[in-house]
Amino acid sequence: MSSTAAPVATPLVEPSLRRPRRVPHVARPATLAAAATFLAIALPLGMLGVVWPDARLELGRSLGSLGVVTSTYGLVRLLTATSGRPIARRVGMGRAFVVGLVGLAASGAALALAPTWSLFLAATVALAFTGGVVDSLVALYLSTRGDVADAGLVHGMFGVGASVGPLVVATLPGWRSALGAGVVATIAAMAVAVQARTSWPAPAGGQSRVVPRQASLPRRRVAVSWGVFVAAVAVEVTLGQWSYARLTEGRGGTAAAAALAGSGLWGGRPAGALGV
Repeated sequence: MSSTAAPVATPLVEPSLRRPRRVPHVARPATLAAAATFLAIALPLGMLGVVWPDARLELGRSLGSLGVVTSTYGLVRLLTATSGRPIARRVGMGRAFVVGLVGLAASGAALALAPTWSLFLAATVALAFTGGVVDSLVALYLSTRGDVADAGLVHGMFGVGASVGPLVVATLPGWRSALGAGVVATIAAMAVAVQARTSWPAPAGGQSRVVPRQASLPRRRVAVSWGVFVAAVAVEVTLGQWSYARLTEGRGGTAAAAALAGSGLWGGRPAGALGV
């Protein structure tokens, strides 16, 4: 008689297709602060093209100067796209977020109060610089967290801010008060960041779940992804910034209808991102 025991059959367990229950974690306040920060960045961005037809008259500029404003904003934002990691390592994520939002609020206030074209453009540079810094901090946090749902929430709030921006301009009297409302939103994001100052994970490489340097990346896929992203952002920003001027100055549309259309152009982003 053989002494070998018969194998015991292991019951098959079908994998569940349901999303696992979200467990509260200490980083959740940081996620909310990052989401509030993205909303604060997006609000003035969504307003620029809508306030320009009125702002240009006061600043003595042509309608086409909006291209100078938006190009300057984009280039300066690009220059600070990788600033988050060295800043966070030097001063810590919590302090970096608060200081960055203070700078963003001050830049937004300068933009709203600018009496001349040169000061308006200088304030745009400052707004883009500080916005790029906190944007980079948010990207660093999301790469450290590695949570798709958190990333969807944060990027969705950017779309919410950009969508609400044109409606704020249409509702409030005057372009300066609308930009001032963006400053108020930034101060609110600052308060959320202060509350979350002890919840940020360390940006050190050992605690990050970023792909190691030695791992080989599929270069063709990365290049295609970059190309698609650049094209999508170019279309999104161009339509978002110029639709209001085109509909009002070029097509004789009402300000309310043009603002609603501009809001709708930005509205697709939160609809997709918040569904993650």
